[in-house]
Amino acid sequence: MAEIDDRAFDNMRRSTDRAPDRLFERGPIFTESEYNTRATTAERLGYDKEAYDILSELYAEDKAKDRFSELDFLQFLGALDNKYLEEKFLFSKKDDPGYYAKGGKLLGDTYGRDAEQLKLSAYNFYSDRRDRANVSIKAPEAESY
Repeated sequence: MAEIDDRAFDNMRRSTDRAPDRLFERGPIFTESEYNTRATTAERLGYDKEAYDILSELYAEDKAKDRFSELDFLQFLGALDNKYLEEKFLFSKKDDPGYYAKGGKLLGDTYGRDAEQLKLSAYNFYSDRRDRANVSIKAPEAESY
């Protein structure tokens, strides 16, 4: 019986190793963070703009370094690897551009280290339509976002 319990526990642990919100991998799923559980509509809009500003700087930097040639911003968001964003932003160095540290603070403090949340916010600011998949119905003013 203990062996079955151990296997069940291990399976549950493995299933939650990664944050469940994977907008560009399998579609959006709710994940808890400051952004989607406690932020007001005005704060979420501010976070969306900040995420867009940071990721558009990364887009310009990567394009200037010839890391890609034909991607538009939305395609760039879809192609961004979460580990790449974590490495750039959460582990920025002193000589990195200033927006790396800002991205790390936003990613860590606002999105609970979930890079998909950061990308979704940038998408929401840039796009004509808002994807509310990362906003809890219990969040302040959630119905008006």
